Amino acid sequence: MWQDYQRLRSRPHGDTRLVVGPWSHVGLINDLRLVNAETRRWFGRHLAPAPRPPGAPGDSRTSVRLYVTPDRGWAELPDWPPASAAATTSYLPGDRTIAESSAPEAVHTYVYDPADPTPTVGLSTLGGPEIALPTDNRALEARPDVLTYTTPTLAAPATLAGAARARLFVNSTEPTADFFVRLTDVHPDGASINIVDGILRITRPAPLQGDAPVPAEPAHRAGPAGRAIR
Repeated sequence: MWQDYQRLRSRPHGDTRLVVGPWSHVGLINDLRLVNAETRRWFGRHLAPAPRPPGAPGDSRTSVRLYVTPDRGWAELPDWPPASAAATTSYLPGDRTIAESSAPEAVHTYVYDPADPTPTVGLSTLGGPEIALPTDNRALEARPDVLTYTTPTLAAPATLAGAARARLFVNSTEPTADFFVRLTDVHPDGASINIVDGILRITRPAPLQGDAPVPAEPAHRAGPAGRAIR
């Protein structure tokens, strides 16, 4: 959806409107009034234009309306990502933390057992809120086939907005391997709530063996993650 918006936004003519709410595919039914109002406003603008008060939602030529989770409410933006967003690069040092500066190379390993596949929790699906919305990942992160890296406690609130990308250097004893990365928000009580995630399959004609790691980096991963300056 984010990629579709940016492609449409890059066209020289035509309006583009994006509305992102805190719902799952099935859970959208709980906000049909909001969705119907946005839909009527959109068609009213393009099929039966009518005067609107300046600054009304949807009045800008190209705009984004999104809900800032967990409880910041609705925000109206002229574009996406926000003009105030600043890219932030973090690194994974050897002590399983997340650092803001580069660190010496470190190697971390795990064993994946296909007879006990790593489960998914709080993922993006067409299912209902019980499986599709943000979920506490602590039980998943305690598994031996999951590596976790954690930042120091943030000194002030941070807003994440924009695209997220993970660049890994990996190796496997098998010719095909899947690597899954998830960004979570760790709460004061220790709950680890998923924000955005992605998966990438590495396939080579021969097993990925030896000392040389293979870079694993998706071409693009759009989603609401990436630090914004407020």
